[in-house]
Amino acid sequence: LQRALERFPRDRYPVKHASIQRQMGLALASTGELADAEAAFRFALETYDEDLPIERGDTLNALGAVLRDSGRFEEAAEAFRDAITLLAPTKQVAESGIAHYNLGLVLRELGDESGASAAFELSVASLEPESHPSELGAALRELGSTLLTGGMVDEALSFLERSLDLAAGGGDRAGFGASANLLGLARLALGDGEGATESFAESVSANALTLRPEGHAMAKANLALAYETSGRLDRARLSAQQALSVDAAPPMVIQQAQAILERLGPEYDLHVVLDDEPAAGWEGILRDEIGHWTRLDQQRRRKLAISWIAGQTSRPETAVERLEVLLNAMLELSPGSFDLIAGALVEAAMSLGEEASAEFYARSSLAAAHFHVPQMKRIEAALASITERRPTS
Repeated sequence: LQRALERFPRDRYPVKHASIQRQMGLALASTGELADAEAAFRFALETYDEDLPIERGDTLNALGAVLRDSGRFEEAAEAFRDAITLLAPTKQVAESGIAHYNLGLVLRELGDESGASAAFELSVASLEPESHPSELGAALRELGSTLLTGGMVDEALSFLERSLDLAAGGGDRAGFGASANLLGLARLALGDGEGATESFAESVSANALTLRPEGHAMAKANLALAYETSGRLDRARLSAQQALSVDAAPPMVIQQAQAILERLGPEYDLHVVLDDEPAAGWEGILRDEIGHWTRLDQQRRRKLAISWIAGQTSRPETAVERLEVLLNAMLELSPGSFDLIAGALVEAAMSLGEEASAEFYARSSLAAAHFHVPQMKRIEAALASITERRPTS
């Protein structure tokens, strides 16, 4: 871009020069160089002729986004309003809709909820699902969120459902997760505990822990709240504890999860949760919980492993089947995390005495036999120290 600016000097190619400056601003903004991006956009605005409203409007929209990201919300709102004024007569409906969307975001930051709602409504009305599905989905989501915050839950519900459908149809996993979380809050507010649980579970799935940990933790904490509201207390404890173990969990998420555990108590029996779930659903529950174990300290991990073995011992009819699912979840972990869980199980089994540890190892061997030979040998090697180090009578 710098070379292009030199090839097309301002005095000879003003429009081309301004357009390159705008591209320079977008590139700088994408790397977080906001001050330089702002300078590039302002230079472009000074260079564009007054009779180029579309170009000027698009540049003002980009400038407003930089000002918003810089925390200068009043200035950003002014830039977006100027962009809307320029674009309105041009019949650039989608561009105007995007400017209204951006204006709604900054008005909400400024505490003008009614102004934000009106801006989002104009954005929704300006964007077509065929040509701008992701932008329309975002506008619907923000409109629904604003209405939800204002207590207009019924009105928010329909916008959030539309946003969810657009995100699903467009393969927008981040948008789907955000919309599902808000839809869950709306359903919870309307007393639809089952619907809220379904929405939050979808949000957890869409907000993969490795990609969007903050969103994952938030959805987990909200899922815990929905479970509590529906009377499924063991699942509520499970989800709340999983939310708390996410390092990136925002403070409000931590407060909510801790409050749930204060009301319900911190203990849980994972097997009780599995008792309430068809065998086909065990895999997802155990995958999430084993991931949770890897995020805990050694003492807490060992305590949960003891609880697992004790619960398994009291359920001999499903012990091997559940162990197979548990071992499969462990095999999906990184080698280091696999060793952490295997070590906790070994320590837990040995602490329960010779009979319990022998029984656990025997069942683990039966479960391991269902895997391919390399996996079976890996499991047996990891658990072999139970027999090697088991206390003798």
